[in-house]
Amino acid sequence: MPISGSEIVARLIQIMPGQEAVTLQSRLTRETGYTSYAYAHAQRKPAKRNELMMAGATVGEEWISFALYKTTEAVTPKNGDKITDADAVIWQVKKVEENLDRTVFKCLCLRNQ
Repeated sequence: MPISGSEIVARLIQIMPGQEAVTLQSRLTRETGYTSYAYAHAQRKPAKRNELMMAGATVGEEWISFALYKTTEAVTPKNGDKITDADAVIWQVKKVEENLDRTVFKCLCLRNQ
C-alpha cells in the first residue's frame, strides 16, 4: 500500500540531521502587519549557484536555502516574507517552491541587512 506525502515527511523528520526551529513572519495583506508562524522542522543549506544567478545575487550578499517541512497548520511562505532562524538572524524570502506532493517548501532567502 502506498504511503502519503505527509507520512513520508513524518518519517524524514525523524531521521534527518541538521534540523532547527524557525519562525516565518508572513504578511497576509499590505494593510496588516506580519503574523508569526512556528516551523519546528526546517533545514538550511547553501544556495546553489544557478539559484543565485536567477535571483540576481551580487557580491557581498549572504544567501541561504531553507526547507520548511509542512505541518497541518502550516502557512504557505511567499516572496517578501521573513524567516528568523535559530540564531535570531532574519532572512527575507525571495523565491518559494513546493515539492510535487506539497509537503516541503523550499525558500531561497537573502539575509536582512
